[in-house]
Amino acid sequence: AVQRIECQLRGQPRFALRREGTAWRVEGGDLYDRARVEALLEVIASVRAPKVFSYGTAPSSASIGEATISLNLAEDSGTRSIRLSLGREFAGTPSGVYARVDGIDATVSVNDDVFRAIRSCAP
Repeated sequence: AVQRIECQLRGQPRFALRREGTAWRVEGGDLYDRARVEALLEVIASVRAPKVFSYGTAPSSASIGEATISLNLAEDSGTRSIRLSLGREFAGTPSGVYARVDGIDATVSVNDDVFRAIRSCAP
């Protein structure tokens, strides 16, 4: 159902991909490796929040916005967007990355694989 993916790392230009049938294309450009997109989407689909740090506004120490991924999904009722914003890494058991999902008023954790997958999205 994902039709468009947009990744952005703090201080770097936005990188967007658009589905064209079964292929993926860099927005306004060349074809993109479908296997890389499928690996990224597999990691994103497995996102779980094992820990909730706070409700309400994110603490400044979380540095939310280090990396962001937005997915546009085609549904029967139209298009829906999901945006996951990541912050800095933290130590602990388990270690991970601070995160927020638009529409959910909480700062949570995701594992390091999510941050690595978003960083590898852009060429």
